[in-house]
Amino acid sequence: MDMTLMVRFRTRPILSFFAMSLMMAVISWLNSAESSSFFLASSLLNSLRFFSNSLIFLPMATPEIVLGASLLTMFVSIGAAPFFPLWFGTILIAHIMFNISFVVVTVRARLAGFPRHLEEAAMDLFANEWTTFWKVTFPLILPGIIAAGLLAFSLSIDDFVITNFTAGKTQTFPMFIYAKARIGIPVQVNVIGTIIFLVAVGAVALTTLAQRRSRST
Repeated sequence: MDMTLMVRFRTRPILSFFAMSLMMAVISWLNSAESSSFFLASSLLNSLRFFSNSLIFLPMATPEIVLGASLLTMFVSIGAAPFFPLWFGTILIAHIMFNISFVVVTVRARLAGFPRHLEEAAMDLFANEWTTFWKVTFPLILPGIIAAGLLAFSLSIDDFVITNFTAGKTQTFPMFIYAKARIGIPVQVNVIGTIIFLVAVGAVALTTLAQRRSRST
């Protein structure tokens, strides 16, 4: 019984850190997908194309340590809530900022070869803009949205460098692993890593099977 209580006591902090990283990854992905719509719309306008492209590719081209140090300097210089003191919100702001770039690039690559004549055909068949989007446009760009979401989620859940600069007293799962690596990583971390790996492989397998069935039918 004492051993069971000890295992539970050691497991609870690990699960709380993992839950925080998981929640942060989901929230940052959703906000990145929403914010990226502005950059996708502005990239279609010639007057704003250079400006939007510069903002999109700048976080991707900047090293993480430079990006994290710059965000830390900005948060400290502001010196007022919600940017200072550093907390969960500052980590979320940093993750949304660098996730937007990857979401925009992935979705825009899907839109590059988008067949516009299908939307025009739907309009010719008396479908309004709302119906055309949900019945024609959205199903075609859905693979790009899913790919962008998975990419943003994976980048956010295991980020350490930028999170370490903007976390303050908040501790995420990668920061916990880094702190424990010097004295020995707990076995529970390997279990969680194995579960994440199996879930990712299972999701890829199910997606592949679903695509093969849809092509065969």
